[in-house]
Amino acid sequence: MVGRLTTKVIREALLETLTTTTSLLIIGIGAAMFARFLGLTGLSSFLSSQVQSADIGYVQLMLIIVLVYLLLGMFMEPFGAMLVTLPVFIPILNSEGISLIWFGVLVLKLLEIGMITPPVGLSVFVIRNVAQEYVTTLQVFKGVAPFFLADLVVTAAIIAAPSLVLWLT
Repeated sequence: MVGRLTTKVIREALLETLTTTTSLLIIGIGAAMFARFLGLTGLSSFLSSQVQSADIGYVQLMLIIVLVYLLLGMFMEPFGAMLVTLPVFIPILNSEGISLIWFGVLVLKLLEIGMITPPVGLSVFVIRNVAQEYVTTLQVFKGVAPFFLADLVVTAAIIAAPSLVLWLT
């Protein structure tokens, strides 16, 4: 254990930190440009009016949102998924009178599910790298399966009874 923090290790850690930070910054800039684009084109307003005119019910709207986040969670990291979707969903939710506090809790739960969903499953690969001597990636995915199912049940409960989330507000 002693003497493992060498100049080479510090350099690699700084390079990895710089790469990750730069990636997140690029995603943030792209998402900000996307949000600005949506605002300038009026696409958010258009989608909101389309949802209202299509007479989509609460359950159908939530099903669409859940499916979008589950699909994005399979391939994107949570920060990017939020930055891309929130500029689209927030105006729709405002027009439907849905609490944004409740929606924030729902989005966090859905992003958490995305972190353990194949093929990307970022949390699964973190666990795999930490315990690589003891488990395979398939074993880790099998191990998180009950948590995935439990998260889906919690998500269904959040959607079915928003008061569960909002009782403190």
